[in-house]
Amino acid sequence: MGWNKVHRLWTCLTLKRSSTKACLLATFTCVIVFFTPALHRPDRGVQDLQRENYGSLFGNFAPSRRAVVRHELAPLSCGKDSSRQTKKKRALVTGVAGFVGSHVAEKVAEQGLYDVFGVDDLSAFGEHQLVNVPRDTIFLRGDLKSISFIRCIFHEYGPFETVYHIAAYGGQGMSNFIRNSLYSTNVLTSANLINAAVNSEAHHFVFISSCAVYGSQAEAPLLEDAHVHPDDPYGISKFTTEMDLNAAHKQFGLAYTIFRAHNLYGPRQFLNDPFRNVLSIWMRQVLLGHEITIFGDGSQTRSFTYIDDVSTMIAKSPFVPGARNKIINAGSVKSVKLLDCIKSIGLVLGLTPQVKFLPVRRETNEVDPDHKLQLRIFGEQTFTDINTGLQHMADWARTLDWASIGEAPHVPPEVTNSMPASWLGIFDVRGEVINGYPAQWTSVQRKGAVTPHLRGSLANRTLFKRETTPTATTRRREESPLLSDNTRRIGPHTIRPTCRFDGHPLIKVIDFGLMPLGNNFLPANSSQADFDNEFLYPLTVGFDPVCGSFQVNVMPEAQEGVWRDYFYFSSVIHSLALEFERYASEFIDLFQDPKQTSVVEIGCNDGVFLKPLAKLGFHVIGVDPASNVVKKLGEEGYTVYNDFFGTLAATKILKRHGTVDAIVTSNSFAHIDDMQDVMRGILLLLKPNGVLAIQVHYAVSMVEKMQYDWIYHEHLSYYTLYSLTNFLVRNGLHVFDALQTPMHGGSIRVFVQRKEGGTRKETESLRTLQEKEVVDGVHKLEYFQRFEMSMAATRTDLRNIISKFRAEGKTIIGYGAPARATTLSGYIGIPFVKENLIAIIDDSPAKQGAFMPGTHLKIVSSSVLTEGKYIPECVLLFAWPWVKDIVSKNTEYLRNGGVFIIPLPRVEIIDKLNMNTYLQK
Repeated sequence: MGWNKVHRLWTCLTLKRSSTKACLLATFTCVIVFFTPALHRPDRGVQDLQRENYGSLFGNFAPSRRAVVRHELAPLSCGKDSSRQTKKKRALVTGVAGFVGSHVAEKVAEQGLYDVFGVDDLSAFGEHQLVNVPRDTIFLRGDLKSISFIRCIFHEYGPFETVYHIAAYGGQGMSNFIRNSLYSTNVLTSANLINAAVNSEAHHFVFISSCAVYGSQAEAPLLEDAHVHPDDPYGISKFTTEMDLNAAHKQFGLAYTIFRAHNLYGPRQFLNDPFRNVLSIWMRQVLLGHEITIFGDGSQTRSFTYIDDVSTMIAKSPFVPGARNKIINAGSVKSVKLLDCIKSIGLVLGLTPQVKFLPVRRETNEVDPDHKLQLRIFGEQTFTDINTGLQHMADWARTLDWASIGEAPHVPPEVTNSMPASWLGIFDVRGEVINGYPAQWTSVQRKGAVTPHLRGSLANRTLFKRETTPTATTRRREESPLLSDNTRRIGPHTIRPTCRFDGHPLIKVIDFGLMPLGNNFLPANSSQADFDNEFLYPLTVGFDPVCGSFQVNVMPEAQEGVWRDYFYFSSVIHSLALEFERYASEFIDLFQDPKQTSVVEIGCNDGVFLKPLAKLGFHVIGVDPASNVVKKLGEEGYTVYNDFFGTLAATKILKRHGTVDAIVTSNSFAHIDDMQDVMRGILLLLKPNGVLAIQVHYAVSMVEKMQYDWIYHEHLSYYTLYSLTNFLVRNGLHVFDALQTPMHGGSIRVFVQRKEGGTRKETESLRTLQEKEVVDGVHKLEYFQRFEMSMAATRTDLRNIISKFRAEGKTIIGYGAPARATTLSGYIGIPFVKENLIAIIDDSPAKQGAFMPGTHLKIVSSSVLTEGKYIPECVLLFAWPWVKDIVSKNTEYLRNGGVFIIPLPRVEIIDKLNMNTYLQK
């Protein structure tokens, strides 16, 4: 919308009213309209894009919009897609993993009128917040500041009849020092949601405001229709959204209810935040044996309100006619002095608080809202007394391990630069963000102070003290009593919240916790210090409901070094080498004369595919970053570019060799983050009628065969035909053939040509695979959620069989040191594996003598199964996809009474009685 139109809109809005408030409201509305394309520019929705992609692939099939994110403490109520069967309408609750949002979502679900969808970015305490999400809520993780994420929610999981907007940064005092962060969190997210509610024709918008809008100079009782003067950024942000909702109601008919809630407290209000929620701050200080800090003399009054007393009102407000388009003071009708609250906290905890009085801040001395409107709309209500409410809060607080949760993150640079010295003397604020994690709060322990009222090391902490701020370039995180040993060893990495193929927000499905790099073997001369200092990294997998991709979204910085000095040699695996020879003999059918055909292989490794292609007469060029792996290929006369493939490498090849007839790649597509650069390089090199042959791990095989040990940091993407085709189509390419192969336990081989210039016809194999994926529902989130839910059973079975053999006094050794061994060890428990296995066998001489990542078990030769005084009785096959090769090489061991354990897709035992069965597979 141009400025002329905006000016006309402003004129219309102020035509009948010339008051300051009307002008402010009109100005704010025009700014939102101008800067928010959703209100004035039609965009194709996510659903339309998804349907278009499906139309090009599978005819007129339209996917379900259902998406459910499961987490440990809120399992799905059923295995079927219940949202497609229920006739309930839908409600969206923002901030659902927070204190207020979780209670509101719970009450909304209890009414039984809505299917409840909850959104949260978990920015306060990460995964620990998931304990708050009610079981009947469908949880979606994402950042509401992202317009694309909100569009995805409303298009894919809506329509929502009611939006309950609770998500916000709630620190009134702290807001003066984080204006940038606070306004983007509180105002921008609200504007995005109001736009989405208007565009999707939501019926009602419930907003949780605050009595902070009245300002510090307001006189009691605080009336809803009184002129307000918010004088801190928090109050201003809340009042801004109130004005915007009023404008949306007048312009578009969006009904609203605004609750000016005040001083809420109760269970699920985390204690680990030194800046927000005064009762939780005080309860924390008492439990730690610290002095309670009060700004002022403690005579100030507040209407502290137990959360359950208002969450019910909030939940049912869309169904109460009197609440429509109203601003309502919500909370207890009884005010309490701050000093009396402190006495109550001491009473419920059985401790005597020590109070430290600090200089008064600019804040309201008496918060005493008028509640006549609340009484008229919702009727008489009995409010929970402060002692009872605090007892419930304390009982809940004692159930959590606060040491493992850690401190609440804030915005370090903004805090450090803005906070006055009087506050910095109390709180230690570290001004850096390390590895994508916000700064931690640290403390110095007071001598002799031991207060065992909280679980974990948090109990021994004292008043926060400022220390020297580290430089912003520090890589390792500073030690803190709240951090476990593993957390101290988190290595530098990048977290990608959006899809690497189309940029849409990812929804997390699987969280493996902290893992080492799968192929980062420790050298033979490693010391205990090397083991202790090994870096670990988060390993999470997300799903993009738009393009259907399933991908790891954590990229360790050290991974590039692993590629440069790679330990994986494909030719060592005999069955794999044979499979590539068969592939080469089939590949020749695509071309009339291999001697006139040039082929570039992306990720050629040790030449396992390059060599059979060359034997058939193809002119081959290899590209691979692992100098130690490709060195021998160069010595043997092959043309090899020792580099990562992308635009730069393609340009070098183009200058020397010109365009090529074919580009092939096996599994390298799984390893690459910047796929756009790879695709630009491919399009630069490939002739108009050329062929791109992609072989990559098949996500469907991973799910069907329970191969979650495929998942590790170097495997960034797990493709279905649907997701891969989406990416190729967007780059002007067309798939003409696809088939499944047994390689690496289950791969997909896809043959591609340019959309313009390609002449090859689509095959029956392609159509068959497309139809199977439609039936299986691989484009749906639930497909991968069911996979995640089934993983735990395999872990239990495997741990049980290992424990059984160990209880019988048998020794166990692992077989195979691929990266998947690291994932499986981490999933069943690195300490468990270290305790029960003695070493790892691998047939690659390059790995022998080194130590495994994570478990630090030594890698040895398979000769230990037949030679030496102590031969292990049991072998756990980490390299289980190559079971036939391993059994055939070790028949003597099995005949002598040895046992092989196959871990996946289900636990199986191989011995001398049944080994022939596996030799015939």
